[in-house]
Amino acid sequence: MKTIIYYFSGTGNTLALARQLSGKIGNTETIAVNAVKQERIKPDADCIGFMFPVYALNMPRIFDNFIRYKLQVPENAYLFAISNYASLEFGAMAQLKKLLKSKGHTLNLAGGVKMPSNYIPFGGAESEKTQTGKFLSADAALAAMAELIKNRSSHPCHFFGESVYRLISVLAWRSFKKRLVKDAARFYTDDNCNSCGLCMKVCPVKNIHLAMNKPVWGDNCEQCLACLQWCPNQAIQMLGVNPARSRYHHPDVNINDLINAKADN
Repeated sequence: MKTIIYYFSGTGNTLALARQLSGKIGNTETIAVNAVKQERIKPDADCIGFMFPVYALNMPRIFDNFIRYKLQVPENAYLFAISNYASLEFGAMAQLKKLLKSKGHTLNLAGGVKMPSNYIPFGGAESEKTQTGKFLSADAALAAMAELIKNRSSHPCHFFGESVYRLISVLAWRSFKKRLVKDAARFYTDDNCNSCGLCMKVCPVKNIHLAMNKPVWGDNCEQCLACLQWCPNQAIQMLGVNPARSRYHHPDVNINDLINAKADN
C-alpha cells in the first residue's frame, strides 16, 4: 500500500511538512505539482495526499489547476489534505472538497497547520522563537494526522468558512487571480543584484528570465515569493514594500531542494 503526496512549495514550508509527514507514514513518495510534466496523470497509489499553502483564503492557482486538469484520481483511493497558513485556512479546504466532489471523489480527511508567514507585503520574517513554536506545533499536529492516515480513518470534512465560501472565499480567489499579473510587475532588483540567476532557477513556473543579466518577470506569477525570499543578496524587492523587511524561508529546506524538485518527473 503506497502513499503519494502532491505538494506545492515556494519558500519551503510545504516541502518541509511533506517530508515530515512522509517520514511518519512510511512508504510515501512526495511529488511537486510543478514537476509533473504529463498532461494527464493517474498515480499508482491507494492513498493520495494534497499539501499546499493557503493563498488569499484558497489553494494556489497552480494546485487548483493540477487537480482540475491533470490528476486522475484512482477509484476508491483514500484522499487526505493538509494546508499550511499564516492566519486563516478559511475556504481552501472547502474549495478542494468541492473540486474533488465535482470529479466524483470524497475528501476523507483534512487538516491545517499554522506556519511562519512568507508574504512580505504583510510583514517581514517572524522571530526565531515564534518560528520554532510554530514548527513544534506543526510537528505534533502532523504526528496525530499521520496516525489517522495510516489507519485510513475518515472524518466528516466540515471546514470553517464552508457555509460562506461563495460569499467571501470565491471573491477573494477571483480578486487574487486578477492581481497575479499586476503584482508580478511589482518585482524589481536593486543594486545588490549580481546576475546569479537563482531567482530564475527557483521559480516553480519558469516565470523569470534574464535580460541584460537582470531578471524579468512574465505574466504567469503564482505569488509564491520564492524569487524574493531565496535571493542570496536580498536584491529582489517589491514596489510598496520596505526593502529592509527581513526575509524568510524554511530553515530545513535549501534552494537546491526546490530547484531539484522541478525536475522530479
